[in-house]
Amino acid sequence: MKTPDYKQFPEISFAEFQAIPYLDERIEIAKRNKILRTDAYNRTMDYIKWDRWNWNEVFYLSLRKSPNSKFNVIYGIRNIVDEVLRTPVSQSEIDFAKDFYEYQASKWWNGKFNPERWQKVVDEHNWMLPIKVSWVADWTILKPWEPALRVEWEAEIAAIFEPIFMRLFYQSVVATNARIIEEIISEWRIVEFGYRSAINDDMHIKAMEALVVWWGISRTSSDVTAATLDIYADWTTAHRFFTAYPTEDEAMQEAVEKNDKIALLVDSVEAYAWIDKIIALKKKYPGKIIAPRLDSWDLANQAVYALQKMKENSMLNPMTNKIVVADISTIEDIVEVELAVTEAWFNPKDYIVYGLWGLLIAREKTRDIVSAWYKLSATENWWTMKFSNDKWKQSIPGKPNVEIRNWKRYIVQEDEEQIWVRLLTPMYDMWQFFYDKPKVTDMYEARETMRDSRKWADYESKISEETKRLIDEIKEKVGIDV
Repeated sequence: MKTPDYKQFPEISFAEFQAIPYLDERIEIAKRNKILRTDAYNRTMDYIKWDRWNWNEVFYLSLRKSPNSKFNVIYGIRNIVDEVLRTPVSQSEIDFAKDFYEYQASKWWNGKFNPERWQKVVDEHNWMLPIKVSWVADWTILKPWEPALRVEWEAEIAAIFEPIFMRLFYQSVVATNARIIEEIISEWRIVEFGYRSAINDDMHIKAMEALVVWWGISRTSSDVTAATLDIYADWTTAHRFFTAYPTEDEAMQEAVEKNDKIALLVDSVEAYAWIDKIIALKKKYPGKIIAPRLDSWDLANQAVYALQKMKENSMLNPMTNKIVVADISTIEDIVEVELAVTEAWFNPKDYIVYGLWGLLIAREKTRDIVSAWYKLSATENWWTMKFSNDKWKQSIPGKPNVEIRNWKRYIVQEDEEQIWVRLLTPMYDMWQFFYDKPKVTDMYEARETMRDSRKWADYESKISEETKRLIDEIKEKVGIDV
């Protein structure tokens, strides 16, 4: 069955658009116009440089920092690039944009625009963007500063979608945090409760997609996400459920009677007393799976207390006796729980499941956490780079790639002789796609190949002799001591 192309810009003029009074409709229409999917910063430079329109330029995207100062899990490149490459540019988009920028100029706002740029795409390039894109696949682990994406072609057309490309940071930070936590707890023990922490449905779905790939997470609180990604919609009880009954005991009793499997919150009144009540319910209903959900206060001590009570009552079958530890704010909190349970002579892998929300979806999920940037590295006639007193703010010149060779990681130049494995490979070149349109099954296939990338993550990261030569050459040109 052919699905409709929801990314296609509708046949609508700017005047017709202006007549629409409803904000939600205006948002949906405007964001489908690829020509508008940039910012005034990039558009102004395109206008100024138009006389050099046919100069080739090279840009690359990298994450200069990482949440653990060691590596980043790169995820989401296909989703982001596909958003602007897969759907052809239409004449309606160009006409709409031209009228919009003329409207901006009429108000003395920023109306700088090159309709010729986009008309060339339609007239000479079969409606498709004439650029070349190389990428690291969506299961790749990179060190900070290493390039994840490289874009080449005519001046500024390779730069115009910088704001969209930069959004790679979000899914990558989610995936990186998941990988860091996985290396602490060693295996999947997570239920995702983050729907309420997400800014919107799109954010939640993108976060969960990254978590499915990098962690095999298969349980979520969001029905929309569960339907989209074809995963398990898990359930629990919340505070309002218990306060809706004459007594909390009645609420607990009814929840257990109507569910064969249920997690019961323990902190509506007093956590330790309610753990005792849940143990009593587990004894009364031995055929049901009933888990205490620890939701606030001293989570590590509560986990140990619950396990000791379960041991006293011969409830240590790992298949049917779990403890859900929620309200985890930091990775350090997870370490504390794991350590406390281990020191009490229980194996956390057998009994502890984490119910996470903000930590996975929202907390510290900004561009600044990984310092994402998109930099010009070469023009038609010379290599270029950004210099700074802070070495991590210095960019890479040329056409950078990452090569695994001699048990090290090298930032190399594309035209260097390849010795071992190159991480950036062709993705798109002048209308030709070297990847398939993202599918649901890709998440699980990517998960299978993730470990190949992880085994190289601890290798030392260096720059090749050729890259160093380019840097020294540029330093000499601009008058910086080599």
